Amino acid sequence: MTTPDDMVARLKSQARPWPRGNRFEDFEIGRKFAHHWGRTISQADSQTFSILTLHYNPHYTNEAFAVAHGHPTTPVNPLLVFNTVFGLSVEDLSEGGGPFLGVNKLEFAKPVYPGDTLY
Repeated sequence: MTTPDDMVARLKSQARPWPRGNRFEDFEIGRKFAHHWGRTISQADSQTFSILTLHYNPHYTNEAFAVAHGHPTTPVNPLLVFNTVFGLSVEDLSEGGGPFLGVNKLEFAKPVYPGDTLY
């Protein structure tokens, strides 16, 4: 019978280092990262985020207002989109110990809607 200590010893013996993150010198302009996890954003995520951050733009909390302004439904708050994608990038950008130096020229190319998955 395998004991918990035996199992822990076996797992430790099979463990292999998994390098994560990048250093500053690993980056180049135009490099793209594909994030394997992804995150599907819900209506509740966007509305809760908007309310908790006091971002009361009715585009993100009022479907009738959003539809009247050309959206099929309420779009996801763009700051939530940024924070979600930024969170997904931690493994690539900072888990290796490199500093996060900021965001420059951030653009929101198109709206994200509830049910969309970000990678």
